[in-house]
Amino acid sequence: MYRASIVTILVAFLIGGCGLCGEEVLQTQISPNGKTMASVVVRSCGATTSDVTQVRLNTTRRFFSNQRAVFVAKYVQDLELTWTDPNHLVLKCKSCNQNDGAKFESRWQDVEIQLNTMK
Repeated sequence: MYRASIVTILVAFLIGGCGLCGEEVLQTQISPNGKTMASVVVRSCGATTSDVTQVRLNTTRRFFSNQRAVFVAKYVQDLELTWTDPNHLVLKCKSCNQNDGAKFESRWQDVEIQLNTMK
């Protein structure tokens, strides 16, 4: 009985993760038509891993969430978000470089995304 309880706890811990990761929202911008939200989020999982910066897009409708990370890079990045119209978002990365392993998607639903790097 005791051994089964320990095994159950360990399996739950491995499936659920250790929960040591934290996230901080640095910036949020709502599209001009109010339908889409863009957020810069830094995810940190402790001293043994690098922080990760993400740009996430999501609908602003509460019950129809469809969040997607359209930009992901190692380390904390200096990003600026600008909506040029309801369907165009510009990401200006002032600190990105080739060693950050950045991944970028140029489209999410009806939003076109442009990435400008300053380096």
